[in-house]
Amino acid sequence: MTLPFTFDVPPQFTPMDLAAEPADRAARTARLIADAWPEATAAQRTALLSAQETLVARLREAGVRYAATVLEPAGPTTGLFTIALHPTRDHDPLTALATAVPRSATVREVDLALGRALIIAQDAALADRVVRQLQVVVHLPAEEAVAVFGIATEHLAEWETYALHLARVVRGTSRARA
Repeated sequence: MTLPFTFDVPPQFTPMDLAAEPADRAARTARLIADAWPEATAAQRTALLSAQETLVARLREAGVRYAATVLEPAGPTTGLFTIALHPTRDHDPLTALATAVPRSATVREVDLALGRALIIAQDAALADRVVRQLQVVVHLPAEEAVAVFGIATEHLAEWETYALHLARVVRGTSRARA
C-alpha cells in the first residue's frame, strides 16, 4: 500500500530506505557513518549497522512506509520520524484508539486538511532513559486506513524542536493527485 498523500520533510531528516536490499542499505549507512564519525571503531560501526537492520525490520513489521533519522546539529541530538499506514474498516477508529491509549498519554482531537485526527503525546521509560514520542493519527475513510505520523527522541531538552518538525510535516501534507 503506497501513501495516499504527499509530504515534504526538513533538511534535518535523512530518509531510511526501507525497501532497499540489506546489503545496499548497510553500504550506504557505512558511508554515512564514515563521513559523520570517522573515528568510529569497526566494532562501533558494526553495532550501528546491526541496530539499524533490527530497527528497519521492526519498522516494516509495524506498517511503517516512510522513516527518517532526524539530526539536530545544534545539539547534536537525534530522533526518529515515521509514517505508518494501517488498514481499517472501522468507521470511527479514532474513538477506539483514544479509549485504548494509556492514561499517562495526552490525547487531543483535531481537524486537519487530511481529515479528523488524534494527537497523542507520551513518554516511555526505557532502562535509565526516557523516550518522548508524539503521534498524529489521521483517519482516511476513503482509503479504509489510518495514517500515523510519529516522531520520537530521548533528547527531551530539544523536544519542542522535534514537535515542531512533526507539526510542519503534517500541516504540509496533502492528498496525492490521481
